[in-house]
Amino acid sequence: MELYYFHEQCDDGKKDSEQGSASNVRVVYYTPDYQVVLTRRCAYVCGYCNFTNTPSPLPASRKQFRQWLRTASRLGARQVTLTAGEGITGQPEIVSTTRYYGFEGWYDYICCLCRLVLEHNGREPLYPQIDIGSIPFADLLKMRPYSPLIKLMTHSADDSLQDKPAHAKAPHKTFRQRLAALEDAGQVGMRVATGIMIGIGENPDSWTRAAEAVSKSHHRHGNIEHFIIKPFQPMRFSAMGNLPPASDEALLSAIRAVRDHLDTRIPLVADLQDRLHLVPAAMNEGMDDLGDLRIGSTEHINFDLPSALDAVKQSTTKAGIQICERKLPVSRTPCRKSVLPGACPNGYDNGQGKLALSPASGNICL
Repeated sequence: MELYYFHEQCDDGKKDSEQGSASNVRVVYYTPDYQVVLTRRCAYVCGYCNFTNTPSPLPASRKQFRQWLRTASRLGARQVTLTAGEGITGQPEIVSTTRYYGFEGWYDYICCLCRLVLEHNGREPLYPQIDIGSIPFADLLKMRPYSPLIKLMTHSADDSLQDKPAHAKAPHKTFRQRLAALEDAGQVGMRVATGIMIGIGENPDSWTRAAEAVSKSHHRHGNIEHFIIKPFQPMRFSAMGNLPPASDEALLSAIRAVRDHLDTRIPLVADLQDRLHLVPAAMNEGMDDLGDLRIGSTEHINFDLPSALDAVKQSTTKAGIQICERKLPVSRTPCRKSVLPGACPNGYDNGQGKLALSPASGNICL
C-alpha cells in the first residue's frame, strides 16, 4: 500500500472561511472521532482513570476490528482513536494474544491496526490516532508511515501530583518523562496532540509551564499538532470518582493563561465534549479548535451528540461563530492515492500554488 501525505482544507470549511472573512464570522472546527478501546490493562493507576477498576476486553482480532471500522463509518467518524493502558507490553495476556494473532509484540499489533484503518473502504476515508501513552523510539519509527497522529498528554507540569491521588500510583506521569516522550516523537517527525488536564489538584502556575515547555519542543521539531486543555470529569470506579468536576471558570482561566504563553503557531484546543455551551466564551479567551468530538466508541454510542451539536450551532451562529466538521484530522495526513481528488492524481491547487504529492517515505514539496 502506497500512502501519500497531503494538506487539505475541507470544501465546506474553505467556503465557510471565505464567508467568514466577508461577514466577520469566526469558524471553529471539530473532528468526529470513534474510540476503539483495545484493552483496559494498565501497569499504573491514575486517580482520574478507571481502567484498572473495570473489566478489560481482549485485544481485538482483525475481523472484530474491521467490524468496528464499519460502525465508525456508519456513524460518520473521520478519525479512529486506538486507546489502551500504558506499560503493558510484557503482561502475559497482551503477549499471548498478540502472538496468537501472529505479531511479534504489542507495537507491531498497533501498527497493523493503523494500516487497517487507512485501508478501510468506507464512504469517507478514516484516519488513525494512537492514544496508548509513551512509545519506544524504535517502535515510533515503525509506526510513522501509518500513523498520522499520536496523542500524548503531558497531563500536568506539577510534579507535586505524585504525592496526591491523581498520580500517586503513576510514577510515569512526571513532567520530565512526558517531555522526553514528546522529544522522541519530535525526533521521529510524528505529529503529536498533547496538552494538560485541569482540576486534578495541580497548581494553576503549572498550566503556563506546560505551555512554555511544549512551545520549546515545537520550536525544535515543529511537530505539535495542537495543545489540548481537558477539564477533569470524575469517572465511576476511579479513585477520584467522588470529587467535583473542574468548574467552567477554571477551564476558561486555563484557556486564557495557556494562550498567553503558547506558541502562536500551535492551535489551542479545549475539550468541550460535555460543555458545548462554552464555545463562545472559550473562543473569546483564545480557543482555536474543538478538537475531537467523540460520536461513539466500542463501549458506547453518543446518541445525544448530534442533537446537542445542532442546538449549539444554532446558538453560536447568532454570536458570529460557525462550527464546521474537519474532513482531515491533521494538517499533514497520509492517505491512499485512490481517495485523492480525481482531477489531480499527483497534486492539487490549494489556492497558493500546486502542492506536489510524494510517497509517505518522502517529503511534501511546493
